[in-house]
Amino acid sequence: MDYISALEQIRIAPEHPIVTVISGCIRVLVLSVNYVLFVVIKDLDL
Repeated sequence: MDYISALEQIRIAPEHPIVTVISGCIRVLVLSVNYVLFVVIKDLDL
């Protein structure tokens, strides 16, 4: 519920600086998780 409402707030007020920072942090976290999963899968294949 909180995550969905946060996404709705990002859609409603993209100009808000706090929302911009939060969306930036979410992007960094997603990229970090994807990178870690990619490295782990690569290590498992080896």
